[in-house]
Amino acid sequence: MQDSNVNLIIRYLSKEELTTSEFELVKYLQKSNSKEFVELQLAYETNIFKKLDFNSEKGWDIVQQKLSDDKSFVSNSKNYLWLKIAATVLLLFSIGFTTASYYSWNVEVLNQTGNLQDLTLPDGSHIVLDKGARIQYTRTLLDNFNRRISLTGRAHFSIAKNPEKPFIIYNPLVDVQVLGTQFTINQLADQTQIILQEGSIKLSGKQLKEDILMTETGSLVIISETGFIRENKIFTNLYSSWMQKRLSFENCTIGEVYQFLNDSYGIKITVQDSSQLNATLSGSAPSDDPALIIEAINTILISKSESNKHK
Repeated sequence: MQDSNVNLIIRYLSKEELTTSEFELVKYLQKSNSKEFVELQLAYETNIFKKLDFNSEKGWDIVQQKLSDDKSFVSNSKNYLWLKIAATVLLLFSIGFTTASYYSWNVEVLNQTGNLQDLTLPDGSHIVLDKGARIQYTRTLLDNFNRRISLTGRAHFSIAKNPEKPFIIYNPLVDVQVLGTQFTINQLADQTQIILQEGSIKLSGKQLKEDILMTETGSLVIISETGFIRENKIFTNLYSSWMQKRLSFENCTIGEVYQFLNDSYGIKITVQDSSQLNATLSGSAPSDDPALIIEAINTILISKSESNKHK
């Protein structure tokens, strides 16, 4: 956000009188830059500078000295207000960043939109939140982000690389540590799934007897409340298709689709003829309705069976 817009928002928060065009701009900024607006409002309302242990009057004295020979400066209440802010910032820099870095607040994002929600974290990492998913992390006054977040629900991550500061996602059943990669975490009622799409990640937590290192693209690890369940290779497009809101069955087998339904929705399908599990499918279905997925599969199988009869 531009400095001029930040200044305008501060004027708005301090209840300073604005022109009609300035007020309309503030409302536009509130909608288009909602995250930055909320963080600035939080910093203002929590009265950050009163929480820091230093005397801003000393900074004000320094600024007054600098301006004592400036004949073009006209003293008024607005100039005084902004110079007091400048004095505070000046002294903040003079005492270093350590004190300010201890002032922090929690950020929570809950996807209540009814659609997928795209987020960009302060370090440039990208997240796609599924409906009802929630993330939480901590910010500090100086915009530091320690690359630690907690997740409830399902989300896809594309993590910005930073070898010196690993990214860690905390989940009730497992902690995921990553240097830079793409993967999906899906927290279900009694288990958590981790799907690796690129790079490598390390899993740890009290449910695991030892850490698990995932390095193979397309691998799935499932961890339950009682511990590690299994690790196997999957058809990645199926497990990530929720981001496109539609499942594609192209070039995957019936067995892979049935395993996906079991993993993602807890639907177990028994097949009398196991040879059918190796047959490939071609088609698609909505990704958020298990009943429609099963109906689509049945339609595909019936169509395929009819086609074979006429050969």
